Amino acid sequence: MKAKLIYKCGVLSLFMTLTATAQDTVIEPKDPEAAAEKVLDIFESKLESNPHFLAELLAEERDRVEKLLRAAQKDRPTARPWALDVQELFAVDVAAGKALQGKKRVAHFEHALEYLQETYDIAVKTLEESPNETLEAVLPGFRLDLSLAALEAGELELAKKHAAEPLRNNNDPKDWNYGNIIHNANQILGRCALREGKPADAKNYLLKAGATPGSPQLDSYGPQMQLARELLEKGGKESVLQYLDLVARFWANPDERTEANSKSVARGHLRQLEEWKKHVREGKVPADRKWLVEGPPAGPESLAEPSDLPDGIGLDRLNLTKDQATMISDWIERKGDAVDPAELAAYMMRTVLRDDQKAAFRKLDNEGIE
Repeated sequence: MKAKLIYKCGVLSLFMTLTATAQDTVIEPKDPEAAAEKVLDIFESKLESNPHFLAELLAEERDRVEKLLRAAQKDRPTARPWALDVQELFAVDVAAGKALQGKKRVAHFEHALEYLQETYDIAVKTLEESPNETLEAVLPGFRLDLSLAALEAGELELAKKHAAEPLRNNNDPKDWNYGNIIHNANQILGRCALREGKPADAKNYLLKAGATPGSPQLDSYGPQMQLARELLEKGGKESVLQYLDLVARFWANPDERTEANSKSVARGHLRQLEEWKKHVREGKVPADRKWLVEGPPAGPESLAEPSDLPDGIGLDRLNLTKDQATMISDWIERKGDAVDPAELAAYMMRTVLRDDQKAAFRKLDNEGIE
């Protein structure tokens, strides 16, 4: 079955192109099981040796990557935390889903829900048989991805289950993901409540989402606005204004920032929030990309200036936003003189860069970050 799946993907020829040497691709075609095993060996090896490999491959071979990941996690569930790789696949699918409407959008997320549920079930079984701290740490965030897919697919009970349980178990304020779980889970629960005709509950969830202490991601990228938009469209103006005041604490508070550039960015966020509140008081949805259901890429006004970027490492070629530049600068400042280029590259791939920036960064990283 495994060999049939992999041959159906057409990945044998793909990996003959991707592998570094001819010796890597010597596979006996008369032995499909051995061939399938060899393909998975190569795939796993590439994932382990190159942190940018999956992003680059997803850009060109999304469907094949999905089939490989599904085959690999079934065949060798303890080899690596496959849930992390599947989250990267889902991020690509979320971006693609923004262009879809109606039945096509629902079907798109129904498919995502299928592979996410499969990965979750395998991960749970793997943890029962072989404890793994990395996989265990991944699961709360993974369940929120699963919850989002369920919401978009119209499976509200499943969406609520996978949002509520990570929230209930989110008891460690020192965990880097603590603030993200509070924010993201309540956003999903609020959107579910609206779809169930419970606007009062949705308003409460919005305020709970805004009450997050923040996180490295929220402090830089900012809060989600989709639930706020949906409530505003239903007349929930006062709750949205309260929400904007709440998120200002972590996103638009210059006094809490230490680095000069970070303070400047926070002041910009504060001005932005005041402009949004002006529109909200008038009962209007702010004309800003963060409030759009299908937001366009960042415009030129939000791109980082050369002066915003760390010197000497070529990041000006990535079209970073001001928020992304701040995340990188703050990380470098925290590290002081102990900046490891490989660690910086991993941090940027994991936390800072959008999917469309990762391939460009891989080329830059190959040239060397000094």
